[in-house]
Amino acid sequence: MNWRDNIELTYDKNINLLLTHGALGDMISSLPAAMWARRSHSLDLLITVWVPKHAVDLVGHLIGGTGIRIKPLDEFSLRSTDPDDAGPGVMNGVKGNYVTRNRFDMVDYAFATMLDMQPDFIDQRNYPHWAPLGEKPLDEPYVVIPVGATNEPSMFHPEIMAPIIEWLVANGYKPVLTGKSTTSVVMLDKGKPIPLEIKDEVAGLPQDIRGECLDLRDKTTLLEMRDWCGHAAAVVGIDGGTLHLAGTTEVPIVYGCTRVSPRHRSITRNNERNWNLVHVEPRELECSGCQSNWNLLFQHDFSKCMYKDSACTHKLHPEDFILAMQNLGL
Repeated sequence: MNWRDNIELTYDKNINLLLTHGALGDMISSLPAAMWARRSHSLDLLITVWVPKHAVDLVGHLIGGTGIRIKPLDEFSLRSTDPDDAGPGVMNGVKGNYVTRNRFDMVDYAFATMLDMQPDFIDQRNYPHWAPLGEKPLDEPYVVIPVGATNEPSMFHPEIMAPIIEWLVANGYKPVLTGKSTTSVVMLDKGKPIPLEIKDEVAGLPQDIRGECLDLRDKTTLLEMRDWCGHAAAVVGIDGGTLHLAGTTEVPIVYGCTRVSPRHRSITRNNERNWNLVHVEPRELECSGCQSNWNLLFQHDFSKCMYKDSACTHKLHPEDFILAMQNLGL
């Protein structure tokens, strides 16, 4: 922002930021870069952020305002007749996926792909956690537990969940299960579009434990889910989009990591990396964090375990999640 005579020199009237990597965590961790783009340029330059249609209301609530437009990706067209759409575009990913989020902090990755820079100061990394919440959806104390996953290495298994739920109930917290059974996100596999599938293992929980839970699966919009997260005593889960959605509030977060290292899954709020957040990792497993630590495996999809047993999801310990919650004040 070193403008001579307070005049910014620009070539374009609009810049399009296309969040084509639209899975919830990818999208939310790209918002700090979009916010910095807006803050670091004069209002003579319009910023248009294109997001999946189902996320327009959420992103508009989080970062919308003067000089920044939020529009649905499915309306983006190189033949648009809207003169405000004219201008160059950049994506929050790299064509061909030859540089991925596998071994990058997700915010750093978005800064690199969209702005050709890395954050210089901690405030540039902040998730938009200050947008107001709606009314508290449940009067009693509760904890949100995201249960869905698009891959086996991110699955929250019943033997891990059950003791956590029992501890919550014993300590006066209502367990709230959240997730979706479908997603509009499509990934590419060898150039072919493959819709992601979401599954969970809630059915494997003992019936008496399930009976203690409030089941909100498939019952909320993204904005409603943000309210549930923001008013909760904590959000507790394994690496996934809902934990990043929780990062747009000030709720305490227990962030389970399996195939990825905590160093690549930070959430910055209030100018502090991992503010009000504790990571949990597998114990006594040499391959833990494989996605963060292995390279030169160009043909490998880290959503599939190379050892074919996803041991990382079974080497998580419920008592580590419980200790994390206690350390966060529960």
